[in-house]
Amino acid sequence: MTALAWRDVGYAYPDAAPALHDVDLEVTAGDVVLVAGPSGSGGGSPPYVISSISSTVFSAATDSNWHDVPGASVSFSVAAASPVSLTWNFAVPVGGLVFMRLALDGAPLAGSQAFIMGTSFMTGAYQATASGGAHVISLQYQTDSAFSYDPSVPWESAVLQALVFDQ
Repeated sequence: MTALAWRDVGYAYPDAAPALHDVDLEVTAGDVVLVAGPSGSGGGSPPYVISSISSTVFSAATDSNWHDVPGASVSFSVAAASPVSLTWNFAVPVGGLVFMRLALDGAPLAGSQAFIMGTSFMTGAYQATASGGAHVISLQYQTDSAFSYDPSVPWESAVLQALVFDQ
């Protein structure tokens, strides 16, 4: 049974050459993995991936407030300020406009806002730096158009992934 799988994972530190490029890794339950490299190459602090796939059926709140997408959040802790690479996907049937964004510890991440118009989907990627400590990143929406999310419908999805590099 696969315990961890990475496909085409990449990451570059700000103002630096890529640290990871097109990495594929599959670890099965019970495997022992050794990460080796020269001193300072980051082998002692590999990134970890956290994913959240919402399995919660919900109906949209249609006020002017931002709301967390139920089940689409990730929690993590880092020892010091660390880069975080985020990707998300949200697909719902809606007859109007839905705004989406990411929030770190409840505060919006500037530049992460996007929108869905009509029955559609939105995918995105974002780079952030998290200060040392425990954090929660959530996918949020805002709309005045009614919609319902049902993950049992094959094409509806709410997914949030974080690739965390603990410094």
